[in-house]
Amino acid sequence: MKYIVIAEDSNQLRVQFAQQEEEVLFSTYEEAQAFIEQVHAENVLPDKYQLSIERYDREEKVQDREGQS
Repeated sequence: MKYIVIAEDSNQLRVQFAQQEEEVLFSTYEEAQAFIEQVHAENVLPDKYQLSIERYDREEKVQDREGQS
């Protein structure tokens, strides 16, 4: 299972983190939490964003769709 960090503002605008146009994924919940702590420490996002961790399961859904074809 992979995890992804999502930033959301008060208007429910959701932003995913990416590097070189690839989503930033984490192998463990703890790695994702450490990333959030780093973002807060570096103060790189406006305070209006709340960060959360979600399970990333898009790869599984793509594989399921390919199996149904």
